[in-house]
Amino acid sequence: MPRPAILIKLAGAPEQGFAGLRLDTGARLTPLFGVPGGDPALAGVAPGRPRAWFRAEAPEGFMTPAAAWDAAHAAVRDGLGVADAAVLAAEPDLEQVWPGEPARAAFGAAGGPEGQKGAPFDLGPGFGWHLDDAHSGLRAAREAVGAAGAGITIVHLDTGYDPAHRALPRNLDTARARNFVEGTNSAVDMAPASGVLTNRGHGTGTIGLLAGGDTRGLRSDPAIPNGFGPLGGAPEARVVPVRIANSVVHFWTSTVARGIDYARRIGADVVSMSMGGLPSASWADAVNAAYEAGVLIVCAAGNSFNGLPTSLIVYPARFNRVLAACGVMAKGNPYHGLGGPMEGCAGPMSKMRTAMAAYTPNAPWARIGSPDVIDMDGAGTSAATPQLAAAAALWLARHGDKYQRSWQRVEAARSALYHSAGRAGDAPDGTVDPLLGRGLLRARAALDMRPSAASLTRTAPDSASHAFLRLATSAFGAAEPDPRRLAMLRLELSQLALATPAAARALADPDDPAAVGDALGRRRLLEAILDEGHPSAALRAGLGAALGRGALQPPKPRPPAPPSTAPETSSGPGVPGSGAKIPRRIVERKPTKRRLRIFATDPGDSRSLRRSFVNVATVEIPWEEKLEPGPVGEYLEVIDIDPASGVAYPPVDLDAGALLAQDGIAPSEGNPNFHQQMVYAVAMRTIRNFELALGRRALWADHNWRDDKGAWHTDFVRRLRIYPHALRERNAYYSPERVALLFGYFAETGSASQSRNTVFSCLSHDIVAHETTHALLDGLHRRFKEPTSPDAFAFHEAFADIVAIFQHFTFPELLRYELRRLRGDLTRASILSDLARQFGQALHNGRALRQAIGDGPAGVFEDTGEAPAPAENYMDVSEPHRRGAILVAAIFEAFLAIFNRRTEDLLRLATSGTGVLGPGALPPDLIERLAREAVHVAQRILTSAIRALDYMPPVDPTFGDYLRAIVTADAEVSADSESGFRVAFAEAFARRGIYPSDVPIVSPDGLLWQGPAEPERWKGLRLFLRRAKVNLPDYNARDRSIVRRAAERAAVDLHDWLVRSLDAEMARSLGLDLALKIEVHSLRPAQRVTADGETRTDLVAVITQKKRLPRDPADPDGPSFTFRGGCVLILDREYDADCPIRYAISRPIFNESRARRVREYQFGGGVTDAYGDAATAFEGGARSRAEPFALVHAELGRE
Repeated sequence: MPRPAILIKLAGAPEQGFAGLRLDTGARLTPLFGVPGGDPALAGVAPGRPRAWFRAEAPEGFMTPAAAWDAAHAAVRDGLGVADAAVLAAEPDLEQVWPGEPARAAFGAAGGPEGQKGAPFDLGPGFGWHLDDAHSGLRAAREAVGAAGAGITIVHLDTGYDPAHRALPRNLDTARARNFVEGTNSAVDMAPASGVLTNRGHGTGTIGLLAGGDTRGLRSDPAIPNGFGPLGGAPEARVVPVRIANSVVHFWTSTVARGIDYARRIGADVVSMSMGGLPSASWADAVNAAYEAGVLIVCAAGNSFNGLPTSLIVYPARFNRVLAACGVMAKGNPYHGLGGPMEGCAGPMSKMRTAMAAYTPNAPWARIGSPDVIDMDGAGTSAATPQLAAAAALWLARHGDKYQRSWQRVEAARSALYHSAGRAGDAPDGTVDPLLGRGLLRARAALDMRPSAASLTRTAPDSASHAFLRLATSAFGAAEPDPRRLAMLRLELSQLALATPAAARALADPDDPAAVGDALGRRRLLEAILDEGHPSAALRAGLGAALGRGALQPPKPRPPAPPSTAPETSSGPGVPGSGAKIPRRIVERKPTKRRLRIFATDPGDSRSLRRSFVNVATVEIPWEEKLEPGPVGEYLEVIDIDPASGVAYPPVDLDAGALLAQDGIAPSEGNPNFHQQMVYAVAMRTIRNFELALGRRALWADHNWRDDKGAWHTDFVRRLRIYPHALRERNAYYSPERVALLFGYFAETGSASQSRNTVFSCLSHDIVAHETTHALLDGLHRRFKEPTSPDAFAFHEAFADIVAIFQHFTFPELLRYELRRLRGDLTRASILSDLARQFGQALHNGRALRQAIGDGPAGVFEDTGEAPAPAENYMDVSEPHRRGAILVAAIFEAFLAIFNRRTEDLLRLATSGTGVLGPGALPPDLIERLAREAVHVAQRILTSAIRALDYMPPVDPTFGDYLRAIVTADAEVSADSESGFRVAFAEAFARRGIYPSDVPIVSPDGLLWQGPAEPERWKGLRLFLRRAKVNLPDYNARDRSIVRRAAERAAVDLHDWLVRSLDAEMARSLGLDLALKIEVHSLRPAQRVTADGETRTDLVAVITQKKRLPRDPADPDGPSFTFRGGCVLILDREYDADCPIRYAISRPIFNESRARRVREYQFGGGVTDAYGDAATAFEGGARSRAEPFALVHAELGRE
């Protein structure tokens, strides 16, 4: 997807001449297209020098159109770092999106397939009514042309097409297809399935009207008559699909310009484009070049809602060298002036002489995702455009070879269409109607007309600025000395004149030369733009001066730098043909890390002389460019309100100079601003560990809510909210209902000295990391918090503990201290193995972990040379924290085993081969090496523990599944098993009775997940993966809403493929039932770096199904519960693999024994045994079920 950018027109080199050049902003120029011919000479630029358009990413802060124009003016004013005379123009690469309901149409010229039936709309007589002789005459015209139509090439500029639809053009030229949105050669429609600013399937609908194929066997209402024939107006034409937008109101100036130029370069005859927007100088150049090359362009006039945002024709249709497609309804009434519903745009009169009308609404519309369905709800001027394009193609197939391949072919075809057009009422031939232009399409009659070449007149070149601006000596009260900047001001003014309703009312036709004399109208237009149009600073200054408002003058050009006496060291090569040198600059690197201080151990250690020197750590977290006070960034929003005290603490500003200079606020139990810093730093560190392990941006769980009518809605959650002082109680928890972390505080109990202290749970690294992990896990696997087995909540708790502990083990200073104190024996490191010792004592959430791991020399991990003490068997434990602690203990035991194995040689070297340490302190070098190994092993286990989440089934997690997941995840990046990593895990789990089901041999190889048994069945999936474009840059975008949209779009594509392609056996091999609805929650990339340094990218698909089952099998009509199943697919991005599914990790929806276990656990007393009094929450109201962690943690705190 294109990023914000500036389009720059340069002279002095061909299209590739400046490619790769970096500008002063650091952006690299990439070529768009070359401009044939030349422009009028500008100062210092010879007329014959080649021209070309380039694209450069915009500087920081490029957001609104006004800021975009300011950046463009600055780029021209400051010279761009190339020879000043080589710069001809600059303009923003606008992302053309209009908010609100009108945005679904107007500047996308769309009108999605929502039927417009009943007054004031006309409904045509039967299926395909628009083709008959009483309307467009396209059916008769295509029959008259016959197979000759195959000699015509039409470029279809739109959102793409559905490759599975049976009504696709029979001569679809996919070899020359292009995608200027994602930068690939696939024009497959990838628009999201829902959203305010989308019109999914727009390209599929328009390409069907243009050249759709045979309709036999397709479904529609009304039914398709037998023998109806093809759907499209020009079914024999060769159609080249080009994707220029991801929806009809979400496209870019550059993608449209590239699409039009591409049509010219491949020698197309016709362009059909059912969208449009604001004027652009790059569009004008592309249109002019295409016209001169003989390419006839048809564009939608646009749509509006009661005149908003504009009732006038949009661009490129507004250009006179483009045929604008207006709308006429089935009974001949204009598709305009309907008083509220979506209607077509028309006018001004100066444009209508190159406009015509075709038929809409309620035209046939091929439905994306439904290969055999044609809806009768095509609407807007989008539906009219392909009809006119098809008629032009048919005429060129019959007569085009009689004319030179130049503008004459365009004018000849347009003349035939104009003079054969149907008239409104008794209007004579040649009349220009203000709403219908040259008349109503009559394609068959046009074939009988062939104007002589001598009668044709070449249309003047198009300009992107209005005529009155070009003809007036000055629209700004004073002459602009730089003709380039004057042209840019005119273009911006023209854009705002179209986008500002008050400006459109002020001057009826700004393209009419007579407007030059309308001084009052001109003034009103300029006032409207100044007051309501949000102009750039440069335009605002010019308008203010012209209107006598005393506006600030535009910034003056920078004075030239004084001659340097220093020797030139990096002037670089000269620009070919210009003789100019390209200056260079030193690139100032932006910070990538922010350093902040936190409590590494419990805050109470600051009151202990022995530990006060190690309880503060400085951590590095990702730098956020625009971090607001709070802190509030891209991922987190810290809100510090204490409801119990009625106090709102001032937010900390971590970008303040004093704090940046000293790594943030010094740790303090009594400073609320440090509390805010602490939760932000630890949460961001946890997020970063997840992103590094998973190879993509982290997303929070969506917020699901139900409206008053009972309908469910889903909102993207950009930021996790953190409340450091939300509760005055012994609790801290993640709230799925609020998508927030709530931390409590309370008075410490115990000795008299302790009772005076207040314990703040937000100051514990482990508690903050633990709760943040709950939120991240919920964003990945939202079904894991459902109580389907004793392992479900236990896994959530255990996994959060694992991340907290091993993140703690990556503090080198703390490890060095513990290794010195314990003389290298980490089995006794209770300060690290215990989750928040002080808070565990107060909250009781550390008791289970201490019991599982051991607290000292007698712990289960001490190496005495004898068999290890038996570990607690997890099958004997049901309480979530105790059961989860057994999983943590297994992971911790594997860590110690790997650490000991990796450091045996160091100890032998340090002890002359005995391996037995003598008395006294350990050498500092040995401590350093041991600490380094401990950090390395801890980081690898932390990464593998998180990465294993991609290898878990989507519902009903078990500890055995996690063992398989962590072993598989490690094997994927490290085929070498010499480290004993996977053996250590298998052994530690087995000692606690944790075995995966259906694994006959518990060995590292036997624990790996497996793929489908019949690879040949999945060839179609391999083809889908080749065509479906998962745009990896989108998944790494800083703006995570782009990441979410990319995941949603990819999930929709996979869902559609599964629905179309799965048979019963294929579905069963994935654990799915074709009789049930399939939900694809996400299709996300997983980017890994293997131990060999190879970067590999897989796709992870999460698929679920659900069904209702009776609580009591003997009472099928009684109360029921939701039973879920599904699978996770690890899809191979190496398309030459035998099977694209490397692993299929299933929870079969048809597994009756699992359904019985879930039923017995939920309703047979299992939940009560596990959760005590909190068990009633899972059978209570929706509110209780929405806050499971609050209830479980609170129950634990009451022990």
